[in-house]
Amino acid sequence: MQQQTTNTCVFYDGACPLCRREMNHYKKLAGDENIDWIDISKSQVELKEEGIKYHDAMRVIHIKDESGVHQVGVEAIITLWDKLPYYRQLSRVLKHATFIHPTLNKAYVFFAKYRMKIPGRLKSHADLGEVK
Repeated sequence: MQQQTTNTCVFYDGACPLCRREMNHYKKLAGDENIDWIDISKSQVELKEEGIKYHDAMRVIHIKDESGVHQVGVEAIITLWDKLPYYRQLSRVLKHATFIHPTLNKAYVFFAKYRMKIPGRLKSHADLGEVK
């Protein structure tokens, strides 16, 4: 039986200026890669379809890889970097340096928590209590 493949889906907070800038950078590098960029600040439909809670997706980045497996936090970033030129080499190093993943995850969660206080954050539908 052949395993079904899909596009990689990146779920990110487009209302966050830093997140938006980072994803725009990755989009430029991605070129022809099959990546769907899902801005969860505009709609949570895709999150619901994937069984991801909005609160969890806002806490840390989530990615569904080509084989349908969900990756979270640093593992998600590594999954994305593996598809991008320039970042591919770093992702390969980080895949094998699993001893550093807990530290990277703690640093990432700390950053993600405080990114919500960044000036210039756009109001999303979810911030207003709306869900699309």
